[in-house]
Amino acid sequence: MAKYILEEVIKMNKTLTCEKCGQVEFGLVDGYCFGDRLLEDVMFEVRLDLKGKFKVKISPDSKDYFEELNTKKWLKTALDYVKEDDLLICPKCQDHRIPINQPKGFKPLPIKTIRFDDLMRELK
Repeated sequence: MAKYILEEVIKMNKTLTCEKCGQVEFGLVDGYCFGDRLLEDVMFEVRLDLKGKFKVKISPDSKDYFEELNTKKWLKTALDYVKEDDLLICPKCQDHRIPINQPKGFKPLPIKTIRFDDLMRELK
């Protein structure tokens, strides 16, 4: 279902937009998310083509590191991860995320949090 929603949103939007920086050329995903320590701090660039499909490539800073790794395997793994994930890292500000499977205008629901001891006080 996530794949279907993602494809529909991309058809409507076809851009990657950071909430802080606006439209960006690509988003980033840290290889640690799917490659654990082997790919820690290795960034993959995620782009949308004209048809709204994801294209993944290794960031230029990490190219040398991949000379001894199975690049094709890790690019496929990165692409599979992006299709199931819902956020990318903005290449400009690095601290804001780019939502990729949420419709334009999507506003997250605020969830009220409460400390346990406050909750217990309210129950009395």
